[in-house]
Amino acid sequence: MKTATKQAVLGLSLALASAAACADEPILTVLQPTGIVYLPGFPAVVPVGFQVDHAEIKDLNVLKVEVDGTSILNVDSVGNPFKGPGNVNSCANILANGSFTSCNVNSASQATVGLDWTVGAPGSYSLLVSVKHQGSTGEDVETVQFLTLTAEYPAPPAVANAYMNAVNPPKKAKVRGCVISAIAELHAKDSAYGPKGGPYNEAVIRQDVDAFRPLCGG
Repeated sequence: MKTATKQAVLGLSLALASAAACADEPILTVLQPTGIVYLPGFPAVVPVGFQVDHAEIKDLNVLKVEVDGTSILNVDSVGNPFKGPGNVNSCANILANGSFTSCNVNSASQATVGLDWTVGAPGSYSLLVSVKHQGSTGEDVETVQFLTLTAEYPAPPAVANAYMNAVNPPKKAKVRGCVISAIAELHAKDSAYGPKGGPYNEAVIRQDVDAFRPLCGG
């Protein structure tokens, strides 16, 4: 390889390395909804909230909010969501989109955002929020399960949740969600605790909670 070619290749490599070094990954945190959510009926409007952390939020781009791979915004993504006039950290662009119900810039490095999500039916959904800084993408994915709230007999997942709260509340939300999801699956697929609608065998539900907790890490 000629010297000039080697130098060109080296220069390109250094430029790419420098660009990668400057692209630090944003941090996304879904605040709500999480875990198991009980609703009186469907379709239902559910508030979504998330937090964005980055050195300068005005430098972020390509904000997405998706459910099972489909955007719940009125566009596929929002460019420069936190860059205001004069290159300042601002909510002006994100609120101008029309998909969002709230936005607060807590500091130059943090913002909290809210929007509404219309959930059509009970079930388990994957909620993803992501945003980019140059070539680096930060994201958070939350699996949310929506169940119908019954007035007469609490559903097995609700019984499991109440039992954990009364006996030994899990220190980690993921443990609670894991246990309740396992109970909900047995209830939905096998009617393991009695016919849907109740009454349910609460003793068996409590036994299963005790069995699932170690498997869920708690």
